[in-house]
Amino acid sequence: ALSTVLEMYMQPSSMELMNRDAPLVTTTGAIALHMDTLGYGRNTVVGVDTMVTGENQEDSIVMNSSTVDLGYGMLCVRRTYWDKVSFDLDTHGKRRQRFEKSAPGIRGRKRCSYANIRDDGLPRPRDVILPGTVIIGMVHETKDGELIDKSHVTADCDGVQRVELVSRFCQSGRFETVLVRTYQIREVHVGDKFASRHGQKGVVSALTPVIDLPFTQDGMVPQIFTNPHCQPTRLSQAGPVEAMFSSYAVAAGRRVVADSGHWNSRFYHRDADGNPVGVQETIVRELGRALRHHGYRGHAGSHRTIDPRSGKLRPAPMAMATRFYERLRQVVSDKFQARCRG
Repeated sequence: ALSTVLEMYMQPSSMELMNRDAPLVTTTGAIALHMDTLGYGRNTVVGVDTMVTGENQEDSIVMNSSTVDLGYGMLCVRRTYWDKVSFDLDTHGKRRQRFEKSAPGIRGRKRCSYANIRDDGLPRPRDVILPGTVIIGMVHETKDGELIDKSHVTADCDGVQRVELVSRFCQSGRFETVLVRTYQIREVHVGDKFASRHGQKGVVSALTPVIDLPFTQDGMVPQIFTNPHCQPTRLSQAGPVEAMFSSYAVAAGRRVVADSGHWNSRFYHRDADGNPVGVQETIVRELGRALRHHGYRGHAGSHRTIDPRSGKLRPAPMAMATRFYERLRQVVSDKFQARCRG
């Protein structure tokens, strides 16, 4: 259903996450609202560690460049350019406003390339649109018979785009409307924003090769590294709880429904007839028992890692677990027009 809406809906600007997952840990409210079917993030292996280089200070995050090469966080940015002309005719029966490619020398002609459009003033699907070029050609004729160029030009900060859809239709019998939708694929760059589901947002400060990142004895390398100081300053205690539930979901091989109001709720173990057995337990303690059953020992999620520079075992363990991360709309490539060159 989501793909059908994106295919038909011509909104001015939209961003679609190319590779998306359903979260391992969800809630009854998210299930009722069908949020898990939208695909708004990715299940990510997150390591909590203070990097020696100091690039993940406070809320900044260090990302594994190999993860980005595999398509993590890739966006499809769509834009819609549109305009309309009236069917008013001049004394010779010719329309005063029309979509067409303006001839050289007419008034108001843009100082940019017109190579993207055809004689009817429109591009064709799958055409490449360069920044700062004409995408819709339009001409207005004055009462004196003078032609004025009113073409649309893409912004320099839009980047290289490709035409996805061209629509031309009559509106209420008085106007002719043209819609041109383009798309652009964007990868993760330094300066882009990511966030967990608990307001733990952070800017990508570095894309580090996998050979320079600490790894476990089994060879597992986290996809994102966060600083341990960002947890108490943001007071997002739900983050470690989600990591604990995600560890159980990975070990058990199934998704977990964990409502925040039930973390410390008490319950009885019941037999086949439904009668309570034993003493009351909390879900958190029951979860710890389940993690130990699946092989976790001591502090769940703590792993001994190896320093890539020396090849020796690091003295302090590193917390590592799966969490659901989202990519935000704050993309660094959209802010070039407000920053200095260089």
